[in-house]
Amino acid sequence: MTLDILLTTTHKSVDEIITLVNKLNIKSNVIVGNQFKENSVNTYFVNDYKITVINTNEKGCSKNRNHILSYSTADIVLFADDDEIFTNNYSSIIINAFGNNLEAEAIYFKVDVNKESRPVRMFDSNRKAKWKDVSALGVWGLAIKRETINKYNLSFDENFGPGSICPMGEDSIYLKDLISRSNKVFTNTALVAYIEQFQSTWFKGYNKDYFVNLGKATKRIYPRTFLFKVIKNVMYYTTKGFNPFKVWWWMVRRK
Repeated sequence: MTLDILLTTTHKSVDEIITLVNKLNIKSNVIVGNQFKENSVNTYFVNDYKITVINTNEKGCSKNRNHILSYSTADIVLFADDDEIFTNNYSSIIINAFGNNLEAEAIYFKVDVNKESRPVRMFDSNRKAKWKDVSALGVWGLAIKRETINKYNLSFDENFGPGSICPMGEDSIYLKDLISRSNKVFTNTALVAYIEQFQSTWFKGYNKDYFVNLGKATKRIYPRTFLFKVIKNVMYYTTKGFNPFKVWWWMVRRK
């Protein structure tokens, strides 16, 4: 089996990208989506690994991920952010996990996330994943067979994520679409990366825009139980001191 890392970043020169790949300890082929000032495709080799740099002047994290996926020919792809540092043996861990579990269409591996204000709970066993196992996570630990992506016509919703109409929710939407279509997604306790959570590029506080966008993302993820999810959010944020009527109004009206 072969593995491609799909790495998204912005506004970097070739030297900066190569430095970034080394910093992130990437030791496999990597396709870099670099939202920059031009459109071009270039290939480099570092330590016998292929780095394909896809420069594009388009905006949007989801659009970036969808675009670079089309350049992969590997059996397995792993989504990555540019603040994700990989373990030395991540590649063999991932390939061996799929080799030992031929049923798996996707495997979500453990990532150590440094986020003290809101700890991220990872997995305590290797088993089939449920939506509750991954609903609070990003896609940074998700390894998925490329044939699975094609089979279920999976893509990131380009209306969601940084640089789009709604700057949040893109990872949760992708994971929900995956879990809804495939019953062969597994959790794995093996550690493949570390993430330092820096300041968000889109989060500006719990203001009107946040709750409006939360409503849009919630509607996309839970179309049938949307109002129930809104009520749960209203109850939660009320305990945090927010005005329940405003939270309800913003999330339901979504404008």
